[in-house]
Amino acid sequence: MAAVAHARGPPSPPRRAQVRPQVRARMKVKVKMKAQVKAQAQAQVRPQVSRGAGPHLPALPPEIVLRIFMAAVEGEGAVPFLCRVSRVCRLWRDLAADPRLWLRVHLGGSHLGGSHLRRSHLCGPARRRPPEQVLSPLLRLAESRFSLLQEFVLTDWSNHVGAVLQALSKFCPHLRHLELRRCQVEPSALGAFLAAPPPLQRLRLSCPRLRPVLPALAAGPCPGLRLLELEQSPGGPGPPNPLPLERLQAALPLLEVLRLGGALWEPQRCPSPTLPRAAPPPSFPRLRQLALGAGPGAGPGQVGEGLLRRLLRGTPGLRGLQVRGGHQVSPRELLELPCTELEVLSLPVSPGCPSVSPRAGGVAWRHVTRRWHRTLLELDLSGRRDPDLGAALAEFGPRDPLRVLRVAGTAVTARDLSPLLACPQLSLLDVSSCRRLPRGTKRPHRGRGAVLALLRALGAGGDPRGATPEMGTPPNGTSLEMGTSPKVTPPELGTPPEMGTPPNGTSLEMGTPPNL
Repeated sequence: MAAVAHARGPPSPPRRAQVRPQVRARMKVKVKMKAQVKAQAQAQVRPQVSRGAGPHLPALPPEIVLRIFMAAVEGEGAVPFLCRVSRVCRLWRDLAADPRLWLRVHLGGSHLGGSHLRRSHLCGPARRRPPEQVLSPLLRLAESRFSLLQEFVLTDWSNHVGAVLQALSKFCPHLRHLELRRCQVEPSALGAFLAAPPPLQRLRLSCPRLRPVLPALAAGPCPGLRLLELEQSPGGPGPPNPLPLERLQAALPLLEVLRLGGALWEPQRCPSPTLPRAAPPPSFPRLRQLALGAGPGAGPGQVGEGLLRRLLRGTPGLRGLQVRGGHQVSPRELLELPCTELEVLSLPVSPGCPSVSPRAGGVAWRHVTRRWHRTLLELDLSGRRDPDLGAALAEFGPRDPLRVLRVAGTAVTARDLSPLLACPQLSLLDVSSCRRLPRGTKRPHRGRGAVLALLRALGAGGDPRGATPEMGTPPNGTSLEMGTSPKVTPPELGTPPEMGTPPNGTSLEMGTPPNL
């Protein structure tokens, strides 16, 4: 048997091992054919486009693409839209570099990121990068594309703001609007920019240190300024900021909106030596809105007595007056203002600050509302403890356009609010913390229906929710002082009831027995 096996030779490999290379070759051919068929199908459904020198839409003229870009940047600004489309192709990159598209640039914390910032772009993924890595691309953009820039907004920058202001002053001769939101800027850099600024028309600054701003503007570098808003953010303690009022009025004759808040502003009487003695004192003849407010770090009493008279003399077209922290503003001072068509009057008083009550025989708040009740749209007297607020609210009638009324924290009663039922446009009534009103009503009421329900319930002596009045308050809504008793009206004596009328006052018909 061994000899027979040796004669047959060595054993042949199994049949499966001989077939395996052929199967692999056939499978490769099939996979390759499937890939080709799939590629052909995709090419038929979505044709291949060239990413070279031409755009993705070859039939679209460059003028139409430029118009599309202009419509896109009109609402949200040039950043980050133009930075992204400039990476699509060469044509779009050249179109995005047109200075006519870079009219509005808003650069904030959400745009400080991305790996392509190293290639002079200002947008990218959510990963934020510090401002020092964005500074050099921004300076290159200011030199090459900001020649027609009109509006620039910078938000949440803590460093290198002075270098940005220097670039704007050098490369942006048409800048009209500048806004710095919560930015850390050195006073010296801010003063150097305002010494020779572009022709600004709107200036909004929210920074910790704003001391050199108003003295620099009083020198007259921006005679065409129409909006000035200064908000000193927390983190800048120090002495009150100077307010050269007379010099500022002479340097800004076209100012329409003035907002000063967040800090103490100390008025300084600095008359201009160039004005003759016979000339009238300077003023803001075109001022329409004035807002003076104390911020978190400012104490009460920011607006002293006589400041409004100095600010608003010669301002007949004032429409809005908002004063926070001005508990020393008296009704007599308001009546001396030259404005005749005031639409917004906001004079809230912080808790703990006593408001100025009219003296005996003096001017009361009813004279203020009597003067402007035909034009007032919004009135805010929150926190004031004046006893004549009810008489002031009684001046409003059915022909008055009052829409918003805030009397939170005051001593108004249901009887004081009843005349407001005749105001047809009143849609917001804030009676929070009014201790003389029933429970369940001390909140802001928004909407015409909610205001009507409140006023009708108070006029009827009830509550729309059926709530009970506070302890010590009678059901009719009037308050009783300690030691006083409710007034009881005695019945008239000497008038006997009619014949056939029972003592309870009801009449009985003939032949009808009484109910037992």
